[in-house]
Amino acid sequence: SHTGLIKKNKITTTNELIILENKFEQMASEIQLLIERNNAEKESKRIAELSALQAQINPHFLYNTLDIINCMAKLREERDIEDISFALASFFRISLHKGENIIKIREEIELVKNFLYIQNVRFVNRFTVYYDIDDRILDCEIIKIILQPIVENSIKHGFNNIDYLGIINIKGKIDENHDIVFEIEDNGVGCTIEDDKIPHK
Repeated sequence: SHTGLIKKNKITTTNELIILENKFEQMASEIQLLIERNNAEKESKRIAELSALQAQINPHFLYNTLDIINCMAKLREERDIEDISFALASFFRISLHKGENIIKIREEIELVKNFLYIQNVRFVNRFTVYYDIDDRILDCEIIKIILQPIVENSIKHGFNNIDYLGIINIKGKIDENHDIVFEIEDNGVGCTIEDDKIPHK
């Protein structure tokens, strides 16, 4: 009958409206979630950009301050202060390196030299350092600050309470497999694995 057909169409239309309404609500929820996520990403990006800016400002402030100290030391002919301020500025310039993690080996060696110079001033010539670095590796790239912690270990642990001149040998070469190999040796007191320290050669 015509009445039955109309009722069926009404039921069908009502079901479709419910489905459309549910889909619309789902779509609206997804849009709201995307908006919130986008806002959160914008905020994270803003914080990251601010942190990057602060990271740039702080080193520049440090370098400028060290430059002032260096100039003052030159004017007053304070050679020791001039040298140590220059070494510290160079150390930070290389270690920060614009936020990059990869540097040339020549820069890593320069970083180590500046660090050891400062330490030798601090500990009043407790040790001397010898370098044997193959020129062929100087322009190769390396993860920064991998040698400095090892040589620092020699000073902190190997040369602790010694009554003789400490010696650190820093060697860099290409081995028979064409790998770059570094060796750091010291004549310190040494230790064992059980001491939970890096053993010295």
